[in-house]
Amino acid sequence: MVSGEVSRIVRAPREQVYARYLTAYQDVPRLYPNLVKSMKLLSQEGNVRTFRCDEVWGGRSFRYTMKETLHAPSGSDQIVLDGEGKGMRSRWAFEAVEGGTNVRMIYEWKGLKGLVIGGLMRKRFEQEFAGALERYSRILEAPA
Repeated sequence: MVSGEVSRIVRAPREQVYARYLTAYQDVPRLYPNLVKSMKLLSQEGNVRTFRCDEVWGGRSFRYTMKETLHAPSGSDQIVLDGEGKGMRSRWAFEAVEGGTNVRMIYEWKGLKGLVIGGLMRKRFEQEFAGALERYSRILEAPA
């Protein structure tokens, strides 16, 4: 298994961070134009959302379907259902702290494919996710 985590304090209350997180997916392609080509909400039933994502990593296109389970206001869990990265899990965790919210992005690759892809690209993932959280935090700090 290959896993990693990045975190950042966002200067906003946890409830605001969570409220902005619910719609922030719409801004993802604009925030990461060289990485995320599209992120479309396919469905939402209760606290479960399904997305179709198109990304480019190392010049290679990846298309996958992701299921997200929301846990208001503490965050969400994601799993890639099909396509590249099938079985990859990630989590957004929002913890109230003095001065705002500690936002953590956690990811986990399992299995042989995860070991190979995650192992080869671990440093790149860490850099991308740290940069992603930096840019994402600007959206999460903005009033809903």
